Amino acid sequence: MPNQVEILVVEDSHTQATQLQQMLQRHNCQVTWVATGKEALAVLQRHRPTVVLSDVIMPEMDGYQLTRTIKEDPQLKNLPVILMTTLSDSREVIKALESKADGFITKPCQERFLLSRIHYVLANQQLRKTAAADGSVHVRFGEKQHTFRSDPTQMVDLLLSTFDNAIQKNTELERAYRAQTRTQLALRRLNEELEERVDARTRQLSIAESNHRTLLDSNADAMLVVDEDNHVCYVNPAAETLFQHPASEIIGTAPAFAIVAGETKEVAVPQGAAEPIIAEMRVTGIVWQSRPARLATLHDVTARKKVEEILQAAKEAAEAADQAKSDFLANMSHEIRTPMNGIIGMTELLLETPLNDEQKDFAQTVKGCSQSLLGIINEILDFSKIEAGKLDIEVLDFDLRTTLETVTDLFAKTAADKNIELALLTLHDVPSVLRGDPDRLRQILINLTGNAVKFTEKG
Repeated sequence: MPNQVEILVVEDSHTQATQLQQMLQRHNCQVTWVATGKEALAVLQRHRPTVVLSDVIMPEMDGYQLTRTIKEDPQLKNLPVILMTTLSDSREVIKALESKADGFITKPCQERFLLSRIHYVLANQQLRKTAAADGSVHVRFGEKQHTFRSDPTQMVDLLLSTFDNAIQKNTELERAYRAQTRTQLALRRLNEELEERVDARTRQLSIAESNHRTLLDSNADAMLVVDEDNHVCYVNPAAETLFQHPASEIIGTAPAFAIVAGETKEVAVPQGAAEPIIAEMRVTGIVWQSRPARLATLHDVTARKKVEEILQAAKEAAEAADQAKSDFLANMSHEIRTPMNGIIGMTELLLETPLNDEQKDFAQTVKGCSQSLLGIINEILDFSKIEAGKLDIEVLDFDLRTTLETVTDLFAKTAADKNIELALLTLHDVPSVLRGDPDRLRQILINLTGNAVKFTEKG
């Protein structure tokens, strides 16, 4: 742009005026800035610039009034005036035509477009000075010169419709821009909210991991974490003590035994020259530093295993002693039964010889006592059989009344000595012949009757 181009900028916004001034000065334009229309008219009375670049909305005198005043002045009517507007209303073009403005620039505008509009206005002003006699109009647009011979009314209608369409498109773009802005703000708020949630979750996970490590470090049992590559990635102080190595030497190595999630087993932990420690190991699947891992907990059960071995040895010794006792009782009972059977047999032979009543009674008493003693011996033998798991129950026919009488005869003299009455009463509807083990029944009745006679003082 030629150096002699002088531009009067009329803008009430200091910020926008400064931006325009800097933009134009970069292209060798001489810029004068005023804030109001009245100030612009005062400057024009003193000096005529090349172009006036004016805002539309200003206090006291707007851009349309300023343009109309300039165009009505015979000295200034040929001075190009470019209005800066937002193109928010189609009526702006009517006002611009009425005020005889030379051009429009949309705010905010790009630097290249601003310079091109100023260039076109100046070029068209030169073309108007050489207007054709046939009424045709010569203009410069798009780096080319154009000649229009249309009716002025038709050209105005076309320009108005084009401007109205531009207004509509501009409104649509503004709506789209506002919607985009709202969406960007919503996305920004959502992003900020997500970042806050991520930060909060990260802090929670950090606190949880710290608490988890504290629990692991303070646990009395040895604990180690093994990653997917079967490498130890954490050991607590108890594990350092159990393995007799510091954590720096254990981490990164493979454990000496298989660690399978969900498994519980006993493992032997080497202790150098000493005996290995027996530990009960429980393995749980966990997530360690956002990766799958296995947590192995080892509890020292060496002392318990030794106690169990001692108890097992004591149990086996007790069982052996008990077996020896049972064998002894069985042998002794068998040895005693032999002479007792001899006494009973000889007594039965004695009862078959001629005896007076008193002798017969004595012999029968000896026989009954011998049979009772044999029953006690049988009980001892049966007890040893029970402990040995060899007791057999006989099944045979026997007379119930005879079995009951042998029991009462055994305790008759003892009851008489204590001056208590011992009587046997068998109801008539009780069957006499039964099938079972008479010796076992006799043992039960002897125990019951013996306790009755023993703990009865009178009656």
